[in-house]
Amino acid sequence: MTGRIEPRSRGWRSGKGRLVFVGSACLAFAASAAEVYRTVDEAGHPSFSDRPSLGSERIEIRPVPRVSPAGAATAPSGAAVSPAPAERKEGQTRKTASYSTIEIVSPGNDAAIRSNAGNVTIGVHLEPELAESDRVQVVLDGKPFGKPSRNTVNTLSNLDRGTHRLQVRILDGSGRVLGSGSPIVFHLLRAAVLRQPSG
Repeated sequence: MTGRIEPRSRGWRSGKGRLVFVGSACLAFAASAAEVYRTVDEAGHPSFSDRPSLGSERIEIRPVPRVSPAGAATAPSGAAVSPAPAERKEGQTRKTASYSTIEIVSPGNDAAIRSNAGNVTIGVHLEPELAESDRVQVVLDGKPFGKPSRNTVNTLSNLDRGTHRLQVRILDGSGRVLGSGSPIVFHLLRAAVLRQPSG
């Protein structure tokens, strides 16, 4: 197989242009042949072939190195490659969680609640949903109220009338705080029991 490159204009006959064509031809033959031979005719035009001919010159072609994409890790030859972890199946229980949303949705901030029994029901919205090992801790006026539970709806009983500060925290199985929601305030309106004077 022989190849020949003809210059298109005088500008291609310059030394720089000739180097461009020689390099291109060498790369083309390097991809398909182990040896490349260069021959120059009487007009000074080079041609290339994978077979030697009278007056031809052998050109040494170095193998082109393989370049991996940036950031791609190449495993050593013979090394075992671990498959990518499979995505979590729907319904599979999460052992740990990182909560993007911890919000008290009921009562609303600065709400006035009338309850003569002093009961207030609170609702909590979490994203993602509560993990199996995690618990919700209600914090009333800066102190934990009751025990941590898996309930996102809780009723606080027999609270004193007045203004209260409410917050929720998410705890893991060891009691470590994973996250806290923004606190709110509410005002409990509770009728006072008037005692009749004795006598």
